[in-house]
Amino acid sequence: KLTETEIQKRVDDYIACVAAQDEVFTKYAAEFKKVLPIEKVAKLYVAEEKFRIKMIRGFRDGSTSRKGLKERSVPASSASETEKD
Repeated sequence: KLTETEIQKRVDDYIACVAAQDEVFTKYAAEFKKVLPIEKVAKLYVAEEKFRIKMIRGFRDGSTSRKGLKERSVPASSASETEKD
């Protein structure tokens, strides 16, 4: 069981991490707005959020595994050659 001091340190570390992520997010948002139309910036953030949600659901449901990812990454021609061996 964690002591109160250890719990406090973990909470403080978590808050610091979230603050750092927010700082990076804010910095990159400003940079993206300089070089991209606002519609594309919005699409980027929507796509990132959808991807994040999809990954979380996949891990939660157990549908993503290292073996499954490797199998899907093999081109069709390579997969058929491997099966012949």
